[in-house]
Amino acid sequence: MSDDAPDGHYSNGYHLFTKHGGEVAATAIHSLPNRTLDLWARLDEERRTQSQTRRLVDEAAAERGGPGQPPIGRPVPVRLPEWLITLLDTEAAETGISRAQLIRDLVMEAHATRRARRQEA
Repeated sequence: MSDDAPDGHYSNGYHLFTKHGGEVAATAIHSLPNRTLDLWARLDEERRTQSQTRRLVDEAAAERGGPGQPPIGRPVPVRLPEWLITLLDTEAAETGISRAQLIRDLVMEAHATRRARRQEA
């Protein structure tokens, strides 16, 4: 990190940077609990894994081409109560994605959370 931070100051330690357009804001952080950095690193790893998985899925779908929605994987039949299907449909509509994509996203998030819990143990 150079010494040209927006506030003109620099000190060794941890910093949070926020960038919006061409503007950068830096915040120095002192006395972080040791566990915080571990959790941030794990969160970053999970986000990178999810991003890479989505990129691979998108690339595979683009390669298949053709009319209609391409299959993302083999069907997995799951029975859900009607209230849960309604809840999923509402959230999917609000976010502009299909119910199937929302369920895939939720499964990926749950998997990442379970994996993180196993690593903590």
